[in-house]
Amino acid sequence: MLIARYVAREVAVALAAVTGVLYLIYISHRLVRFLAEAEQGGLPGRLLLELLALKSLSNLPALLPLALFLAVLLAFGRLHRDAEAVALAACRAGPGRVLAGVLMVSLPVAGLVAAVSLGLGPWAERRAAALQARAQAEAETEALIPGRFQLLRGGRVVFYARERGPKGRLQGLFVQTRLRGSVQVVVAHQGRLLRDGSGHRYLELAEGWRYEGRPGEGPFRAVRFRRHGILLQPASPASLGLPLAALPTGALEGPRGRAELHWRLGLPLATLLLALLAVPLSRSRPRQGRSARLLTGVVLYLVYMNLLALGRSWLGHGQLPDWAGLWWAHLPLLLLWLGLLAREQGWLRRSRA
Repeated sequence: MLIARYVAREVAVALAAVTGVLYLIYISHRLVRFLAEAEQGGLPGRLLLELLALKSLSNLPALLPLALFLAVLLAFGRLHRDAEAVALAACRAGPGRVLAGVLMVSLPVAGLVAAVSLGLGPWAERRAAALQARAQAEAETEALIPGRFQLLRGGRVVFYARERGPKGRLQGLFVQTRLRGSVQVVVAHQGRLLRDGSGHRYLELAEGWRYEGRPGEGPFRAVRFRRHGILLQPASPASLGLPLAALPTGALEGPRGRAELHWRLGLPLATLLLALLAVPLSRSRPRQGRSARLLTGVVLYLVYMNLLALGRSWLGHGQLPDWAGLWWAHLPLLLLWLGLLAREQGWLRRSRA
């Protein structure tokens, strides 16, 4: 148990360092993108930190498997370089004790990946999408300049607001809409710009009158209202619905939804397999540098993740049966780990003898 705890401590220290570096790279890249959006006026500065935190949470399942894989490679590479692995072997610390130390760290990490991938990650994506939609609506409201007549929807809507009140609400509104020869004129005390769940852009008006009729063809009909909505812009195809990454796990349906489900279920398994593979992969000869094993590990990681992404695409397009899922993509990594472990422990030589 003492050896397992020592191995777990070494892996945990390396994991903290690698995760910090990877997150620093990710946050820097994401922050640059958010700052560019804020500079263009599409993202208020006050939402930057919250969006950054949400995106960091939703991308945790993509970063942690790589961080744990590199951490085990680095930790065991140091043990081999400093001859501590030889000392452990001399103390009759078999592969079971060593793997127990790795599992003491990798199992909680895999559990965290599962929790975020299946629940917290989609919630964070939905929250981020709602914040970005609200920010876009606020930016669009800011584009409506008080004291000036503006043409919307290709000239079919004439808009005027006297001033901008508290919380960005527009005061003293006049809206004229032309549709199939009829004219609708709306005057309201105040209003605001909104987007509904389908992505349609509305102007919500409060406390006003609506006049509707055909010019020169009799009297106009007048209706008083407390709340009234005017469609300013239909939803674009990109704004319809939520992306797959934002859907709750229980709401995933259809081929693309099932592909997303297998992807989310496969990430915790990939975390464990990569951590176990790194143990025999980290073994190096006395004069062999650490970069050789790291390079081999990174190449294997890229091949493995690209295989999972390819299988996800095949499932989403119906080119693979649902029962196959992505389990077949994990099998080569499992067989590689078993083969390396058998060679390291001499099981193959014993069986041949």
